[in-house]
Amino acid sequence: EYGGTRARFEESLALFREMGNPNGTAHSLHVLAHYAIFGPGDLPLEQGHLLAEESLALYRDIGSRNYESYTLAILGEITFLQGDTTTARQLLEQSCKTYREVGNEAQLAWTLSLLGKVLAADGDLGAARAVCEESLVLERKVNYDWSFQDLAPVLEGLAAVVAAQGE
Repeated sequence: EYGGTRARFEESLALFREMGNPNGTAHSLHVLAHYAIFGPGDLPLEQGHLLAEESLALYRDIGSRNYESYTLAILGEITFLQGDTTTARQLLEQSCKTYREVGNEAQLAWTLSLLGKVLAADGDLGAARAVCEESLVLERKVNYDWSFQDLAPVLEGLAAVVAAQGE
């Protein structure tokens, strides 16, 4: 249930901008961009894309590589949903590269599962399978509680690729 989530984060965004707080502003922007993907559909993807781009620029200025990478992944997913698999792939690969550099395996696993969807949509099933399998290995390593919420997208992506390969 998203209730007043959007309104609360839009209010937070306005307050952080007013205070001149770039970290709070960047965070509010990336949460709203994420909301464009998973919310009830009242925030268009185009607007989410713009919010993510602004958040990304701020995180780069701040030097927050983890959140830069997270925002790249959000931007990649939005771009994929908008039908641009080439740019989505580039953004997600950049996000994965940064997560590897900073050692954030949990977020790398999530981003690899997104990259797998994009690769599969592009017909690169071998690469899609490899990144989905890597994602699953990382999920096993970092998510010792095996929450279904974390594993479902990984397993779904791997199953779709294996099915497309006729196995």
